Amino acid sequence: MKQTLRCPTTIRAALTLACASMLAMPDLGCGPTDSGELAGDYPGTQEAVPGDPDDESDWPTSSGGSADGVDSGAGGTVATGADAGASVGGKSNTGGASGGTGGAPPKPPMDCSGIAKTAGFELCGSGPDYCDGVFTNGAGCVAFCAAAGLACASRHGGSENCGGPELDKPLDCAADTGNLSDWCHCQGAASNGTGGTGGTGGGTLQCPTQPGNPPVQKELDKDDAVYTQRYNWVVTCSPHAYTGQSAEHQSCDSSFKPDGTRKGKATFTFTGVPAGAYDVLIESKHTENRNKAGALFYVNGHAAKINQVGKSAYVWDLHGRYCLSGTVTVVLDSTVNTGSDAVSRVRLKPAS
Repeated sequence: MKQTLRCPTTIRAALTLACASMLAMPDLGCGPTDSGELAGDYPGTQEAVPGDPDDESDWPTSSGGSADGVDSGAGGTVATGADAGASVGGKSNTGGASGGTGGAPPKPPMDCSGIAKTAGFELCGSGPDYCDGVFTNGAGCVAFCAAAGLACASRHGGSENCGGPELDKPLDCAADTGNLSDWCHCQGAASNGTGGTGGTGGGTLQCPTQPGNPPVQKELDKDDAVYTQRYNWVVTCSPHAYTGQSAEHQSCDSSFKPDGTRKGKATFTFTGVPAGAYDVLIESKHTENRNKAGALFYVNGHAAKINQVGKSAYVWDLHGRYCLSGTVTVVLDSTVNTGSDAVSRVRLKPAS
């Protein structure tokens, strides 16, 4: 038997009153919607900071309607398709088939690893299109920037440990200043070469040269050096100088009056060196009783240790390959340990 349900008169009156009240209110979206249709239906989401590279994980929020899967944002304009990423006041919803992402991610920093890996070069900063830093081996900014495949855009005075550019001291990128260190700003592709090894003696090191004044070989021997703590050095007894502590050497070197520490420095100074790439070679007498920690030599401030322990013989050791010009200083620093260090000659040989 078919039955018809009828609402009591009091219930119909209540419903009528409720609907009338709703009609008098602003539109709250009473129309049917699918769950999750609006961006506001995603709970707990927040608008990302504009330009934040992590905002790809955030859902957009909106208090307005949507069109073609793209939210207009509060007070924003509706955008569709590929134009969604540039919408005003809002962000594109992932519901759009080809909506934008709200802006391209920031570019990664320039690959400056070639500079960081090169001895005598300090990488101090980088960005999407530049590398900044300081050379500390007299190489110059052309060689410094070439280590990263870049060209020198500007050069200023600067010191080691990334103290920053001395803006009141602008310099020409390729100038032969003779400075041990300067600040280099690198941009754009280098016109030649891939950078140097800056002290390993191999590879290609692009160094500025002067027309009509090519690199030439220069050499100094132990009698050309200036010694500190001279009393710890045996200089006149043989073709090589060495630090010692045995009083027996006083018979052949009256200036040798050791204090027992074997400490001192021997400094070789070259002048008028034509600009170019040079291999720095150091000759010394290797013996079994030489400094086990290695002899510490500096070439224009760049340090490298040479192992002089071995069978008794005079040996040429490669310190490194550098861009050199003007005044070049080579120092045997025997103040850092108590071993016996030696040197007989220092040679600057044009790199082939």
